[in-house]
Amino acid sequence: MFCKKCGRQLNEGARVCPNCGTKIQNVSVKDVFSLYAWKHEGELNDSDCFAGRIPEDVKGSVRQNFGIDFSEDVLFVRDTSFWNSRDQGLVITSSGVYCIPDNDSPDGKIAFSWDIVRNVIYKDSVLYFFGYGDETDYCQIHISFFMKDDDDRKAYRLGNKLAQMFTSMAQSIEPEADPFDEAWNYYQQLGNEGKIDEALRFALSCKDKDGLEAFHLYAGACYGQKGDYKNAIAIFDEGLTKCEPQSPLATWLYYYKYSWIHASGNDAEARKFILLVIQNATEDMKRDDGLSIREDAMNDLEACDKEYVAHFLEQPYNKRKVLLPVNSYTDLSQNHLNVIDIKKWTVQAFRSLSVILLLTSSTWGIHTWHKSICRSIAMSLN
Repeated sequence: MFCKKCGRQLNEGARVCPNCGTKIQNVSVKDVFSLYAWKHEGELNDSDCFAGRIPEDVKGSVRQNFGIDFSEDVLFVRDTSFWNSRDQGLVITSSGVYCIPDNDSPDGKIAFSWDIVRNVIYKDSVLYFFGYGDETDYCQIHISFFMKDDDDRKAYRLGNKLAQMFTSMAQSIEPEADPFDEAWNYYQQLGNEGKIDEALRFALSCKDKDGLEAFHLYAGACYGQKGDYKNAIAIFDEGLTKCEPQSPLATWLYYYKYSWIHASGNDAEARKFILLVIQNATEDMKRDDGLSIREDAMNDLEACDKEYVAHFLEQPYNKRKVLLPVNSYTDLSQNHLNVIDIKKWTVQAFRSLSVILLLTSSTWGIHTWHKSICRSIAMSLN
């Protein structure tokens, strides 16, 4: 019999490949756990080192003292406490490992589950559980928590056998499917099949679930594809209330929000959110076609600026009373202050802007103020 993943020849009845950890059969942590190493080394006794048929009173005590849930099966107990009080030492369960090195220092308790362990290595009297926290980190537990005798040769034999067994125990656990990945794959499948209405309904059903907040983005995208810009923007706004203002999700929501606002013909409003994308997008934030959304936003800002000036007089009077030329944009969120980057404009564009400034004046004083602004813009263009 050979492993289907790495090709290594396996012993008959093998449940996990010892080389790569691939499951050969459906096995549990309990199936992989073995008493052999401890029995062979003569470590098990009836006082402070238990495995297999552990007395009920011992299991009850360690559950209480180590904080072990009733649903976990206790597989091994190494009690290092005085007078066998069962409040110090190590416990192995079907769900993970618990270790209290010193019962006078409860903050030093170690507890981790098998599903975060990548592999276990024994070296220099220590068992290293890699993957503790993340795959580059590890938890180290001294061999004395797994055996009683102070014998280096026995520790070496036992430590290596335990490392191999613990690795197999950890790798016997099927990783839980990521809810986001499952939802995203189904949403993408609906989109590829052209089922936009179904994709929209599915995205709406997901957006309020923990970990699936990004579906505000996908629901809004569906509305936008249907030409329903009003609902698209409303969904994006809802999503923005559920994430940090400068988070990657917020940046993507602003990107699609300004895109649909621009598509609806409101370039004056679109500019506000384009700037937020430029300020917060990172280089690795790219569309499916590989284009950086920051680069796209910069191009869109230039295009929207031109449209903004060309159609400035079409805005309601109350929204175009004040025009502020600046050297660079820092904030475009104002409702009654119109901001223009004077460095971006050609002389021809400046002339159009000058006409706008003059036409928007309603009194001699404002007319004079507009002319002074025109002069300052002209000087900056020369």
